[in-house]
Amino acid sequence: MAVQMRMVCRIDDVLPEGPAEEEPLGTMVGEPVRIHLREDAQPYSVSSARRIALPLLPAVKREVQRMLDSDIIEPVTTPSDWCAPIVPVVKKGSGDGGEPKVRLCIDFKKLNHAIKRETYQLPTVDELIPRLAGAKMFSVLDASSGFWQLPLHKDSRHLTCFITPFGRFRMKRLPFGISIAPEVYQRRMNLLLEGIEGVACYMDDVLVFGASEEEHDKNLKQVLKRMKSEGLTLNQSKCHLRQKRLKYLGHIVSEDGVEVDPAKVAAIQALKRPSNVKEVKQLLGMVNYVGRFIPQLAETLRPLNDLLRRDHHWTWDVPQEQALEAVKRLVSEAPVLAIFDPNLPTVLAADASSYGMGGALFQDHGDAGLRPIAFCSRTLSSCEQHYAQIEKECLAITHACEKFHRYVHGLRKFTVLTDHKPLIPLLNSKDIDLAPVRCQRMLLRLMRYGFVAEHCPGKQMVVSDLLSRQPLDVDSGDTRHEEPGDLEEEVQLYVDAVVSGVLEDAKLEEVKSAQEGDPVLRKVAEVTEKGWPATATEPEVEKFRSLQDSLSVVSGVLCYGSRILIPESMKRDVLKRIHAGHIGLNKSRQVARESVFWPRLSEDLKNFIEGCDFCQAQRPRQRSEPLIPTPLPESPWRKLGADILEHKGKSYLVIVDYYSRYPEILQLSSITSEQVILKMQSVFARFGLPCELVTDGGTQFTSALFQEFSRECGFVHTVTSPHFPQANGEAERAVRTAKHLLKQPDPWMALLAYRAAPLHTLGLSPAELLMGRKLRTTVPMLPQKFRRPDDEVRRADERLKMKDCLWRSPSPEISSPAQRYV
Repeated sequence: MAVQMRMVCRIDDVLPEGPAEEEPLGTMVGEPVRIHLREDAQPYSVSSARRIALPLLPAVKREVQRMLDSDIIEPVTTPSDWCAPIVPVVKKGSGDGGEPKVRLCIDFKKLNHAIKRETYQLPTVDELIPRLAGAKMFSVLDASSGFWQLPLHKDSRHLTCFITPFGRFRMKRLPFGISIAPEVYQRRMNLLLEGIEGVACYMDDVLVFGASEEEHDKNLKQVLKRMKSEGLTLNQSKCHLRQKRLKYLGHIVSEDGVEVDPAKVAAIQALKRPSNVKEVKQLLGMVNYVGRFIPQLAETLRPLNDLLRRDHHWTWDVPQEQALEAVKRLVSEAPVLAIFDPNLPTVLAADASSYGMGGALFQDHGDAGLRPIAFCSRTLSSCEQHYAQIEKECLAITHACEKFHRYVHGLRKFTVLTDHKPLIPLLNSKDIDLAPVRCQRMLLRLMRYGFVAEHCPGKQMVVSDLLSRQPLDVDSGDTRHEEPGDLEEEVQLYVDAVVSGVLEDAKLEEVKSAQEGDPVLRKVAEVTEKGWPATATEPEVEKFRSLQDSLSVVSGVLCYGSRILIPESMKRDVLKRIHAGHIGLNKSRQVARESVFWPRLSEDLKNFIEGCDFCQAQRPRQRSEPLIPTPLPESPWRKLGADILEHKGKSYLVIVDYYSRYPEILQLSSITSEQVILKMQSVFARFGLPCELVTDGGTQFTSALFQEFSRECGFVHTVTSPHFPQANGEAERAVRTAKHLLKQPDPWMALLAYRAAPLHTLGLSPAELLMGRKLRTTVPMLPQKFRRPDDEVRRADERLKMKDCLWRSPSPEISSPAQRYV
């Protein structure tokens, strides 16, 4: 112990005291990392941040400030062709005052498809084993946020731009989640440790060993000295010094050599004795699948095969028990259990039953076929057993990926097999926001793994199927990662955060009560939580069977994906809310797709709109000449169109943005240039000055006063050809829309509905395109659909007040400007 403490004292600069999240990051010397794009790369940029649950906003804000103070990110104020959204991941434990702590994950999925990968192979255990011959003392060193210790070249930083509710930022260090990070980091670590004896490295895990304590300490001292000189810092809580036996890359290393980690085969060793012929068939199917290399397998399995004979009475005796134990032993050791090689194709199979989940990791050895690497299983908790089937299957894949984290993290690509077809698009291509709420949290955890999901018939997934039906009562795995129950707790925490604002909304509370009072939906919610029966149920409930893979119950509200399932008693009221403003069928359908659902919703919407008296009365009787299309401007509020309309003896100024189609309707007391300029000034004060304004040749727009106004504001005033309104097609279309809105009983509520309804050609509403956020309307919608932008006024006010307070009463505890604003 004394030697170990002395060794730690020598490396204070490499192993700083304090918790991991407080440790200062080092900056490794050398050329900054460059990101190279493929020639056919297509830029991807999001204009608005994903909505973050309200309880997590303060934690996200603190984490952004911490990353700024630690020089990990920097603000972005210029346009960027690449911009990704963020997803906050709740950390285990709480911060000061019980507040949650988060880690910011950036969704680099689009960028990863466009990056040129390096050809650099990760080391294998086969290369490591011969070097450990004679070693008796071991240490494992873990880098503190290893990727972040590599600086990112200035020319590549713009590719890592991401958007938050508090603004846009970009990485100054190599980010997690980017496809080239593992191989770049491995190459740099190999260069850092080159020439030192008794050391092996797999990304951020460094194994130091020696044949004696003196040799080990000498090697360790050289490694630490090199790391210090190269600017690398370590995570003290994950470093294990001077051990005679420890875990490394899924194996146990000791003076006796390299052994298989018992956790890899614990799921196999815990298999229970079959109690009927069906369970014997499941066991034999698994053994035959993985047992191609077991010598004399048929003879070993003969007592078990005898149980399948029709003329054989069921008898479980000593021969069968001995055969079962022999099979479990043979499957759990070489030559069946292969050593992991990161350069071979990797396959992960996962499956879930009603009460358990299982997984197995395989690698393709060519002609030898798939050989198993490790197994895992776990019993579902009482809460998890109430998940919908798609949520259980997603949970099984998440559990398996994290249990095999040391194998699959950093792989270029591996395959995930599931027998649940609806899960394939959810894992491969579907937007996270459209997934069921529980699945959203699991998909966020899976973002760090580069896999492609494929469907495999259930009858072929014999290993994971058996493990899911005979799960371990207590999960086992690498204790350096998530503990049992963490995944369930984190998923529930995310669901609670998302739904925390739901019950405060009167409309959602009304929906929940109506669902409970609807006998059909009450039964659907019941079978969703308990599992759909194999036999048919009531005819009305059977209509929902085809939708079972997307149904879930979140805090008592039955949902279809991320949409609320509306009961029969509320359908007509919801149809009225969707059609508020008498928007067209396409826009109404887009509004519905973002918020609510019931079977035949699209058809009901069509019938409702066709039966709307107002829409039929205002429907144009003849098709007018098509308007001339105008090229889309580069950004919002750059090019505007304006016109004047008359309605019921009143004059209105209509202004429309060519980019977002966002309309402004302003009543005029007179149609003079002074009145038009006054109304435009109020609009420009809200949204800023345009670059170009297109109008007709009306005297209000051609007067000397208006020309002077355009010069002062610095925009180009374009006047269309006389008697040819099609030249300003966008304004003409906006005038027609404005007339349609003004004819309605509540024109301003109609205007709100129009601004909030998605444009059927773009999928985003005018408000989203112009302001980057959704507008709240009377249609019930889950709160995560809305983006809550940061209140800049409040932030500035807090800064000024704190600065004034510090100036008046300076505190010795606050030593830097950054600390004052956290």
